[in-house]
Amino acid sequence: MASSSPALVEIVRWPEASGLADVLRPAIPRLVDEMIEQIGAEIPEFDRPLQGRFGDTVRQAATASGERFLALLAGDERDPRAESALYVELGRGELRSGRSIDTLLAAYRIGARVLWRGFAAEGVAAGVDPNQLYRLAEALFAYVDALSAESAEGYADEQLLMSGARERERDLMLEILMRRPAADGVVVQAQAARAEWLLPERVAPVVVPAALRSAAQLQHRLPAGSMAATFDGMTVALVPDVDGPGRDAEITRALNGAPAVRGGTIDWADTAEAIERAILAAQLQNAGVLPSRDGVVVHADDYLVDVILHRDPVRARALADRALAPLDALSAAARDRHTAALSAWLDHAGNTTAAADSMHVHPQTLRYRLRQLEEVLGAELLSSPEGRLELQLALRVRGSRRDRQAP
Repeated sequence: MASSSPALVEIVRWPEASGLADVLRPAIPRLVDEMIEQIGAEIPEFDRPLQGRFGDTVRQAATASGERFLALLAGDERDPRAESALYVELGRGELRSGRSIDTLLAAYRIGARVLWRGFAAEGVAAGVDPNQLYRLAEALFAYVDALSAESAEGYADEQLLMSGARERERDLMLEILMRRPAADGVVVQAQAARAEWLLPERVAPVVVPAALRSAAQLQHRLPAGSMAATFDGMTVALVPDVDGPGRDAEITRALNGAPAVRGGTIDWADTAEAIERAILAAQLQNAGVLPSRDGVVVHADDYLVDVILHRDPVRARALADRALAPLDALSAAARDRHTAALSAWLDHAGNTTAAADSMHVHPQTLRYRLRQLEEVLGAELLSSPEGRLELQLALRVRGSRRDRQAP
């Protein structure tokens, strides 16, 4: 809770404070009516009949603010925390009502103005020393600053609470969209309402590690109609019209330099596969398997072979270990040399000259290494389409294409 300001503490030390409070207290009911009337005249949001809960809250707050000030003035405020709770709750209520905190703070300023005019008139009529009235004005406006701080605290606390609740609902929204089989449309629409998201007809997932961009960081920067949530250590944004004009630039700005992966554009009813694929591609990017450049969004569908291979990493490693076992038995230098030759040759579809050029070696050197590979792996494996495919996939699993050694 916000504490009373130093200026208010000084008021309590006035020898005459108690007597001054006694002079002013009878005017509170009349001044409360004037405060409410003036606030309603100047602030349209508060210009409504004082009925029901709204009327009770406004009158209670206005009366409590005047009486609390005089209690502080007299040094007899009994429970500062309980008094502060009222103004904290008023701040919370402003956010729930969809109003800016500025509206409530403006009402406080108007109320202080009315209260001061009334107190000054009462003080003059009672013959109060003008110097005391000057100090009273200073204290009153310091007091309003303290009330404003308490309500601003409540407003901020409610924002944090609502933000956390919305984030949880959006995380659940993402989980529902990833269900297999797809969740019932009524369930999806109901959850979208709770997540405060107007469900687009078609979306595309954009994924970035949560350690680089949280859902909260990304959400306010995304194009209109997007939603960001967290799943398995990843921030997943569902972006509508991702192929529209200027969308790439908007997404890049939202990422603010972080590398990311996007999936294909799909109907919301078919999002599970696209989201899973984009998440796996982002995990591979984070692990260094897929390209990663700051501010660049990689398309998961451009790397479907990698995504398919790593969807079942245990079996993928088994494939690689079986196919490349003869190379693993060699010394480290020989293994690296033979692996580089095999990768280049497979990359260039068996074109020895092109493969040698990519390695910056003489074609005859590469032919010699290929003969050695035939001895190690077997000529049949290198000559059959199935064998070459198996070796290509095995090398892809091992990541040798990206970690290839110099010849």
